[in-house]
Amino acid sequence: PPSGRCVRPPSGRVLAIACCCQHCGPPPLRQPSTMAPAVPPPITAIPRAGSVVVPRTILLNGRSLSPISPMRERPVLNMTPHGAGPSMSRQQASPVGPSPMGPSPASSPSRRFAAGFSSPIRAGVVGGAPSPVSLTLPLASSTLPANFAPASAGPPRPLAEGEVATIGRRSFVIAKVLGQGAYAIVWSARAHTADGQGEEVAIKEMRCGKGPGILPDASLQRANYEVEVMLRVSIVAGEAGACGQSAVPQVLEHQYWPLGPAAPEAYVYRVVMERKAGIPLVSFLEAHMSKAKEEDSVPSPVSAPEKTDISGYVQSFVAAATAARALLVQLCPTFERLNGGIAYHRDVNARNLLVHAPVEGSDLDLQFSLLDFGLSVDAALWHGRGEGSWQTENPSGDARYWGPASWLRFFGGAQALQNDADMTHQYSRRLDAYALAVCALEVMAKLHVAQAPSEATLRSLPEGRSPEVHLVHDIERLMTSWSTYWQHAVQSFERLAEYSRAVCLNDKRAAAQRWQELSASNIGQTCLSNLHSLCDDLSSVAELCRMQQSLGIWAEVGHVLEALRGMVHESSRMEWTDIHRLLARNERRQQIQPQQQQQLQQQQQA
Repeated sequence: PPSGRCVRPPSGRVLAIACCCQHCGPPPLRQPSTMAPAVPPPITAIPRAGSVVVPRTILLNGRSLSPISPMRERPVLNMTPHGAGPSMSRQQASPVGPSPMGPSPASSPSRRFAAGFSSPIRAGVVGGAPSPVSLTLPLASSTLPANFAPASAGPPRPLAEGEVATIGRRSFVIAKVLGQGAYAIVWSARAHTADGQGEEVAIKEMRCGKGPGILPDASLQRANYEVEVMLRVSIVAGEAGACGQSAVPQVLEHQYWPLGPAAPEAYVYRVVMERKAGIPLVSFLEAHMSKAKEEDSVPSPVSAPEKTDISGYVQSFVAAATAARALLVQLCPTFERLNGGIAYHRDVNARNLLVHAPVEGSDLDLQFSLLDFGLSVDAALWHGRGEGSWQTENPSGDARYWGPASWLRFFGGAQALQNDADMTHQYSRRLDAYALAVCALEVMAKLHVAQAPSEATLRSLPEGRSPEVHLVHDIERLMTSWSTYWQHAVQSFERLAEYSRAVCLNDKRAAAQRWQELSASNIGQTCLSNLHSLCDDLSSVAELCRMQQSLGIWAEVGHVLEALRGMVHESSRMEWTDIHRLLARNERRQQIQPQQQQQLQQQQQA
């Protein structure tokens, strides 16, 4: 800061690798987009049970985004006497001079950082006193009738199996824990009724605000904003007359309570949601692959040529592509509404998608749902130029689902994208589309588990089946391209986690080394190269599918591959409406669908 004094956080709050203020030393030189910052970004990380440690707060090209950064605005919570929840007002602070490397990005409720954790910037401590600057959250309190329990009510009773909890206007009988993470715990429950047959729900409980055991970024505003996004998606869907069930759980009740005098700024927040059927997509795919490996390990009386028959291989690919199509068709309308003026999810991955198979053991008629809006950012702010925009917000969510633009933005800052219209478009407009396409590709690759026919089998086929032989070769090439792309994505994520781990252990030397290795590995360009190879093979297989004699199902597979290419290629300008229109183009599909499904099911059983 211009005062020449370092920003000193409370002990243990942040692990600072280096200080680049004018008092401690010269600021790092502005780096080209292809080079790493001169100073490794300080990162704080919190381990999640059963997962690697991932970074939360970073410094890019001298722009400090850590909790010790000075900011320009702070939220003011006005608790209304009628329990309407917090309303936000902007309190302008005393001027803060610009950083030598440009202005520090102000925080927003969308402030989320690399690889899956949130970290809204908090007021810094300058010269021993809290800085009077922070953030303004884009909460539309008029659309969010939050239920706030007055302090006299005290904290609620802890949730436990068999307990009856009142949330909002209704009571619920608590059952078992469905899941638990660093920020929340989710319970299954039923509405409390006289006959004990109330509707089944999910209750998400979060501790937020400031207090012991509460993460720095788990703010009350953040929890309110997550609920607001879900409510707005439901409202827009209702106004649009969307038919069928929504892909987003409906919020039934929500309420928060103060935890008491010992922690006057801490709250417990409970959200009651419709419970969607199914399991996380990642678990579904892992179970499917494990089952396929077990079946392959069992000796089969079928001879090798029959076991690797070309028809079985091709039908396996068709079934996998059909599942990927179901994912896109079901979720495209939701994302069209979400990105159309509400928010960007920014954490679409196989853990935040639920899949339900109505027919046990079958991959037909899969039903998909979208969860966890905790990293979402307001769409209007995201497309603007100030706080909360793509220019100030770093990549967030699971780095395995980042595109080349996200990696370039991570290493080089917003200026790394400014001279590339395609990359700017991918990062500012296509984050959710890109990640959803990667999920669909993951579905297609992991459900297509049939072994490819041997070359001897392919050579023995009559001349009339040469189109099928070409199709098998191109499908194998596509699977190889996907494997190359995905392996690199996983390796990049793991290297990012190693850097975070070193930071958490306060191993500065190892952290600096890991950062230099990350910076020198040219992840963004490698990701782009692998992506282009994948897109070429998607186009090739799509063209072969359209050439098949049996149109209908093959034309549909071709459309799926064409849509996937359009969702991930940086030059594409395909919108959600275009994707949905493309996948619904083949009207003949509606007439022959039952027969095709029966054939696919028979093939799977065989």
